[in-house]
Amino acid sequence: SRSLMDRWLISMAQSLVRDVNAEMKAYRLFTVIPRVLGFIDHLTNWYIRRSRRRFWRAEDDRDKQCAFETLYEVLCLFSRLLAPILPFMADLLYLRLEVGTRPEALDSVHLERFPVEDETKVDEALERAMASVRAIVVLGRNLREQHRLPVRQPLALLEVALSGDCSRLVNEKELQDYILDELNIKRLVIVGDSRDLVELQAKANFRVLGQRLGKKMKDVANAIGKLEQEQIAALIAGESLTIAGESISAQDIQVVQIPRVEGAVAASATETIRIDTEVTRELRLERLAREVVSKVATARK
Repeated sequence: SRSLMDRWLISMAQSLVRDVNAEMKAYRLFTVIPRVLGFIDHLTNWYIRRSRRRFWRAEDDRDKQCAFETLYEVLCLFSRLLAPILPFMADLLYLRLEVGTRPEALDSVHLERFPVEDETKVDEALERAMASVRAIVVLGRNLREQHRLPVRQPLALLEVALSGDCSRLVNEKELQDYILDELNIKRLVIVGDSRDLVELQAKANFRVLGQRLGKKMKDVANAIGKLEQEQIAALIAGESLTIAGESISAQDIQVVQIPRVEGAVAASATETIRIDTEVTRELRLERLAREVVSKVATARK
């Protein structure tokens, strides 16, 4: 059976086909290119990079075969989707992948029918979960860079708080393993609420509110500074509040996150993470051991 990563890539490809068809039918052609470029990023910077060990594996096992079959299936589909956008590149892909390989292949990709999505292969819950995985990885890398902790240095603990429907990430160990491997961290813990990791404080966004409120700006700013955690969370979630007689939404405030415990904290719209930045003697020795192995392997080459 295909791995979680394979099923995710196929789902992303089918979702792309669905979205491109919808946008082209509505003559919103300017939105198609960003979607295609986004998919190329998913394909190259996530799927292929994460699957390199599968592709390079010496033994010819089922998992290696699934990786190549998935990549081939997606590239064939992608060449058809690219045909009206990058006609020469799409045809080159088609000629190299299918002509002479698939008996029913035509002389050119431009003679093929434009692809139509297969909704049975779309897994939106998996797509949302993988998006969270990638967001957490980006946050974690940024924190490592800010605190001068290179990825080569193992760390002990990553805590993650999620908002929205991310049950797939909570329950799928394989998804959690992607995060730990990318960030070189030993253990991941899912916490129930971001407020367990950080304390939220709100400040008025003077640039947005200044022209609108005029003389009332000072009173509203003071009231925003006294907002409770629940009120700030409600604003972040998209609700609006009446403060000092004025309707206030998320764009009217600036949220400051103060760590409740030691470590490094970062957040996106739907993910909040905390990394334990303590480097114990054991973790430091593990890094040194890996560097010795790496240098010996390089010398042997």
